[in-house]
Amino acid sequence: MSVKEDKYFYSKSTEKYSFSRSSHDVIRWNQFYSVEVDEDVDYHQFISFRFDKLKTGEIEKPKSSEYQNVRSIIKEVFLSHYNLAMNNIYDVAIDEGEFYLRKNSTSWFDIVYFSKDEKAKQSIEINFQDSIEEIYLTITCNPGYKGRPVYRKKGTAITKERFEQFLNCTLQLLNDSDSYTIFIDDYLRKFYQLLEVNNKIDGFIISAEKSFEKILDQLSLRKENLEKRLIESDTDSAIDRAKLRGEVEGLIYAIKTISTTV
Repeated sequence: MSVKEDKYFYSKSTEKYSFSRSSHDVIRWNQFYSVEVDEDVDYHQFISFRFDKLKTGEIEKPKSSEYQNVRSIIKEVFLSHYNLAMNNIYDVAIDEGEFYLRKNSTSWFDIVYFSKDEKAKQSIEINFQDSIEEIYLTITCNPGYKGRPVYRKKGTAITKERFEQFLNCTLQLLNDSDSYTIFIDDYLRKFYQLLEVNNKIDGFIISAEKSFEKILDQLSLRKENLEKRLIESDTDSAIDRAKLRGEVEGLIYAIKTISTTV
């Protein structure tokens, strides 16, 4: 599988699509996979992952439509949101709450956690879909109990330890956003093993720490170079200068986002 360079986008839903789950996402796209992260990572975390199992390179590239406005962003802006979402999920203290496994079909499962503390409601949901053509995986972390009545009724209760096995296995796949193609087969094998009640997977729990300082240095250097170009160069067209100023604004936002976590 020859993987071309990834591209990064910011998607904002239009008013016609205001009923959607989220109105703002940052996206990493390649013809073999795509990853979406809800921009509002401080309030709740939503990571969506699609992978082309057949390796046909047909994952659709994000583009503007009547439902959404899409524009390009730099890699570091995506990573600042992605890494923060991952760290926030890792930081959730899993207590002795409620844990459920719901089987929707032979290849579609939900694994869910609802915290015990009613005064500090927290939930984590893993949605796993494995079709012939692709893997679709989402992990959602919310301050609330959305969907709990459904899982109490239609889900099967599981232990805290078993839920943590599913969670850590999934976070391992997502932990390194440059290694999806390396870990995907191992992830599928482990996930299906964990569906068997007595199976456990050892040795895969990893740290969520990311090199935020390195990303911050890269962003700051890029910002300084662009600002210097805007001041010193008189050969750029008005359109190019507008694009440069837009990138500087995006860099400032990314730097601010990362700085709050370092």
